[in-house]
Amino acid sequence: MTASERIHICSFCNTKMKYATTSEGRRAKCGKCNSVVFLLPNTTRDIRSELSSTWWVKVPKKLILSDTVGPMSDIDLLSMHKNGALTRSCEVKSAKFTANEWVVFNTQLLAPVQQMAKIVEAETLRLEHIAERKANTDKENKNRLRKFIQQAISDGILSSDEKSTIEQFASKAKLDLSVVNEILTTEVDGLVESLIDDALEDGILSPDEEKRINSFAVGLETKIKLTSEKQLALKLSRQAYRLNMTELAEFPEIDASVNLQKNERVLARQEVEWNEIVQLKRPKGIWVSGDNYLKSIGRGYAMLTSKRILFDSSFESRKATHSSIQRIEVFADGIFCSRSTGKSLFFKFEIENEPEGLEFALLLKRILINLPVQGFLPTTCLIPEQVVDAEVVASPESESKNIKSVFPKTNPEPRFTFRVVGEHIGDRSYWIQKLAKNEPLQLVREPTNSNDRNAVEVRNSYGKSLGYLKKDVAAWFAGLMDRGKGYTANVLRIRSDNCLIVAVFEQ
Repeated sequence: MTASERIHICSFCNTKMKYATTSEGRRAKCGKCNSVVFLLPNTTRDIRSELSSTWWVKVPKKLILSDTVGPMSDIDLLSMHKNGALTRSCEVKSAKFTANEWVVFNTQLLAPVQQMAKIVEAETLRLEHIAERKANTDKENKNRLRKFIQQAISDGILSSDEKSTIEQFASKAKLDLSVVNEILTTEVDGLVESLIDDALEDGILSPDEEKRINSFAVGLETKIKLTSEKQLALKLSRQAYRLNMTELAEFPEIDASVNLQKNERVLARQEVEWNEIVQLKRPKGIWVSGDNYLKSIGRGYAMLTSKRILFDSSFESRKATHSSIQRIEVFADGIFCSRSTGKSLFFKFEIENEPEGLEFALLLKRILINLPVQGFLPTTCLIPEQVVDAEVVASPESESKNIKSVFPKTNPEPRFTFRVVGEHIGDRSYWIQKLAKNEPLQLVREPTNSNDRNAVEVRNSYGKSLGYLKKDVAAWFAGLMDRGKGYTANVLRIRSDNCLIVAVFEQ
């Protein structure tokens, strides 16, 4: 094509038409579809404004008066005529058709206007199709880029060669650099967040897991972004690991001004509101459930020793032996201790999910129940939102009864929740996809496993392997199984990435 030639794309059939610059703006017929077009260069620009006209109309009124209507487009003019408002008694003017002179309207003016409007309509459809194709192409290119980035960052490092490949692809696909950076940031942050979520899934954060998370963040040149809730979950999971890896006799002693028994050590101290749970015939104070109410002893310090839980405040003191506490439940608003003798207790936090209070709760569970703990954030409160205050007459006999549980549970909470690893090996993913919520599972010890003598395999009810418990978890859970402690397991949930989470119950 020479410098004196131009290209026009037919608005009706997309055929490229070559024309001389001297013919620009003239009418022509498309050699393929025979449609009338105006020769204007439209390969890279929008010519619709050059094809459109602006009109004014004088509509006569009584006597010598008239109303001037406008400006209006070709389409508006045609619509006005179709509705009967544009008649031979009207005058019209347009820069393109009447040289901005008022002329009496006649229907001969409509033919070229209709032709022009038809071309504009066809050109609009052509441009819309181009925009739609471009949007689809951009979407496909973004998805291809996203998949490549996901693969490139999966090892926690984005090499210079991988960066170069991303830049070259973006250049060829004509993707703006800001779009590329947005996709890269989203995928990197998503990968690091998924690593954190995986590590928190079982409520235990090992040093190896934390090291891997930090390594990925450094290697991918991103900062770990955490909500305050996730920061607390990491802190609790980190503490749960330390507690589980520490023998009970190894817990350090802290200084506290309190009278102790022989060989008794203070292990932790936490400010709480000490409450006893009492049964009352007439309501008073904070209702918990049924006839159970909280009786506040006061706010002070609860001290966990190697033998007892002690409470000391300005006005009251209390104590509870380790052996009297059968079960501990952690709520967002405090710690519930179910006792075999004496009143059950509730250590109320000053605020919900108080970090120090939740750490104290983990230590209580680890030492008093003598089982591994998991650092999950509680989501429910023991104290209902509504409270009732009224005069009460207490029954000494009913107060002395042992309260086994504040909330009778039809569906018991699992003792542990574990994530299954190795689910991608062999046909395990296939069998995981066939599982249903609450479906029974088997936990099978493999002491002769050459990779890990603590290995615990997870199988479905037909004996098909679904994977194993994480090595850090199996390190302590296998010991519980080997000591003859009975456990049952079922499906808690299956994540969107086909990762299996199991609920484990004590028999």
